[in-house]
Amino acid sequence: MILGPRFDVDFVRPAPVPPLAIAVLVVALVAAAAAAAWCEQAWRSGRDLASRRATLEAALERGREQAERRRTTARGADPQAQEQAVAVLDELHRPWRALFEQLEADRVGPVHLDQLAIDSRFESLQMQAEARSLGDVLRYVQALPGAGPIAAVQLSSHELRDAPGGRVVSARVVARLDGRASR
Repeated sequence: MILGPRFDVDFVRPAPVPPLAIAVLVVALVAAAAAAAWCEQAWRSGRDLASRRATLEAALERGREQAERRRTTARGADPQAQEQAVAVLDELHRPWRALFEQLEADRVGPVHLDQLAIDSRFESLQMQAEARSLGDVLRYVQALPGAGPIAAVQLSSHELRDAPGGRVVSARVVARLDGRASR
């Protein structure tokens, strides 16, 4: 043995890996995957919170700008102009939709409205209506009050007149309005 001990090398079979090394490698991979999942979840959560914060800050800034514009307008505006603006806003908040739904309901019968006039305080209305018979007008007057803003209806006058399709009843109807009814 001049050259030293003999090496027994098998090039076909790989060297055996100890089972402890495999277990350590599997645990390390599972820990890395769990850490990556936690980091991704934390990153997405942070991104969502940043997006929500930006949205809320933008809304807050818009609210501040609107409040400042209102204050500036209120300080510089003429009191008479402010009163007119309040009157216009009150007019817009009246129950117009409910009124027209009540006037056009199916239960009111075959009556044709020619004119409609509502007072400025939304307390009464006057209308000119036409129907084929006085009975249709009377049924209309009885059926009109209900859940809407029309509280009480009264037939003010009526007359028979000739029309291209025959004779019609032209009636003038007066009604009391309740501005607080369903808006």
